[in-house]
Amino acid sequence: MVQSYSLLNDEISEKIDVLEERVFCKKKTPDLLERSYQLKKVLTHARRFIRMMEECIPKASGKDIEAPYVRELDDKFKRTLFTLDDLELRIDQMAPIYLAIESHKNNDVMRVLTMFSAFFLPLSFIAGIYGMNFIHMPELRLCFGYPIVLGLMAIVSLLIWFLFKKKGWLNE
Repeated sequence: MVQSYSLLNDEISEKIDVLEERVFCKKKTPDLLERSYQLKKVLTHARRFIRMMEECIPKASGKDIEAPYVRELDDKFKRTLFTLDDLELRIDQMAPIYLAIESHKNNDVMRVLTMFSAFFLPLSFIAGIYGMNFIHMPELRLCFGYPIVLGLMAIVSLLIWFLFKKKGWLNE
């Protein structure tokens, strides 16, 4: 019976290896957390059964507890439990790493959206002011009013770009 759990440990270890490779994969893997949780449930049940069987060793061996085969069996139980604990630790470490990677990807997206906002918000402000069409706006009657406003927008965009470049936000 203990040997069958060693085979289960090997099978789960291979599945965990595959999941660990998928953690760092560029392609999204939304079922990764679900699969790791399912493996953790299997490990929890296996550990529970191993502990129950381990308690049966002294009862089954009778008075001859120091027999070599009983000690060997006890060692196998301990190794199997150690392996189960190790596998569960690997699963426990996988979820935070996966969530951190996903959070980093989301931060990259938010950074790009923030940069676009920083460029277009001042331009939208300028366009909004000159789109009000008040009668007493002296720039509206200027012959070169339109090119002046476009030039102002270009200067604002360049200032923002230089500021971002100076802070190193465009290099990341």
